Amino acid sequence: MEVDQEIVKLKTALNSFYSQVVTINRRPLLTTISDANIVLNALKDSLNAEEKVESKAIIDDRIAKLEAGIAEANGVHETKSVTQGQLNEAEAKLKILIEEGYAELDAHNKYKVELSIAEDRVNNAVAGEGDGQYLQSDIDALKASITKSKSDYEIAKTVEEVKSITESLIKSVKDFEAKVIVVNKESLANAISDAEEIAKDADGKYYASAIEVFINEINNAKAIFNDENASQSSVNNAIESLLNVQAKLLESIIPDKTELKSLVNDANALVKKLEAYDSLKDLKEELSSVIKNANVVIENEDATVEQIAEVINSLKDTIRKANDSIKGFESVSKSELQDTIDKAEALNKKDYTKNSYSVLEEAIKEAKKLISKNDVTQSEVDAATARINNAMNKLVKINQDNNGGNNNGGSNNNGSNNSGSNNNGSNNNGGSNNSGNNNSSNNNNLPQTGGASPIVTLVLGSAVAAVGGLFLKKKK
Repeated sequence: MEVDQEIVKLKTALNSFYSQVVTINRRPLLTTISDANIVLNALKDSLNAEEKVESKAIIDDRIAKLEAGIAEANGVHETKSVTQGQLNEAEAKLKILIEEGYAELDAHNKYKVELSIAEDRVNNAVAGEGDGQYLQSDIDALKASITKSKSDYEIAKTVEEVKSITESLIKSVKDFEAKVIVVNKESLANAISDAEEIAKDADGKYYASAIEVFINEINNAKAIFNDENASQSSVNNAIESLLNVQAKLLESIIPDKTELKSLVNDANALVKKLEAYDSLKDLKEELSSVIKNANVVIENEDATVEQIAEVINSLKDTIRKANDSIKGFESVSKSELQDTIDKAEALNKKDYTKNSYSVLEEAIKEAKKLISKNDVTQSEVDAATARINNAMNKLVKINQDNNGGNNNGGSNNNGSNNSGSNNNGSNNNGGSNNSGNNNSSNNNNLPQTGGASPIVTLVLGSAVAAVGGLFLKKKK
């Protein structure tokens, strides 16, 4: 982490340094200084030959001023932090002093000055295609002009002829200087400036590998810009190369993975939620697989926008599917089923027959399983509710079951009472007491549930006795 921070600081420092570097052209001032020295030497030669005191004073003044001007121009030229404006100003001031000194020379010394300047141009000319350079053919043309001027000067007889030779030489030098190769680096400078602005904010926005290539290409472009021998074609190539690399950098923008990371967090939480639903096991595994693929993309520094978008869509689809499935289960209402279970469990098991209550118990048991499960449907819950209600409706009470049996038993008891020696003729003759005794004895042995009460038996016995009495009276 500390190493990365130091790299960022270094890059920032380099960008700051490069932004302050300005390439200036010192060549014109250097050429003017050379011309001034040629004129200075000519003035000194002229001073020695001059006999007039007034003329000597003027020449001596020009020499002093020119020497001071040359010294000042050299100081500006050697200054490292000089601006192009300062260089241009020093050159202009020195040219004025050259003209003033040149004006004090006679025709022959002026020719010698122009000859020296022409020879200086040839000697310092660099053949090539770089900025400030000349084609070899142009250099050769100036050489030929110099040779011709020398030949013409040797046979010149008048001052006018010397002046004409001098003017011709001046023209040749001007023509030569006009043919200097000028390499236009303005477009390259603009391209470098734009690239540096992009590089300042590149860290964290573009992939590190692309940034490294981009920085190297900026440095290559600067090398071409600072190369005095660089041709226009090399400058143009540097511009094209820098723009191409810049375009690739802009294409290598690091996609925003914020949404993807947020979706992964949501999906992880959803996986835990899906664990509560056994029937959604396959969906949980599917979502886990999508999360795994998403994490691979997150860790991949070279992941493209398309790759991130694809895994985001996959996550969204699977999350939506899982949420819909869970929502379907969460919307199931179990309140009615729970109420029905509570109602059924409030019944007293002892009040009902074993067979009928066992059906209810089984229904309650199955219903409770549904209550404890998360992944149940509303139809399953409704069916369980209906099953319990149906079981309760079919419950059979133990009292109702015994009444039916006791009635049959009463019939049996009456049969047994009427059978045997007790129901013979002597019993009938015995009157109501025997009948009452027998009924009373038999009633004591019957179950209390479902049988005839003693009062009913007594009433029936009395009625039989009365009917018997009436029957006897009529017979008498």
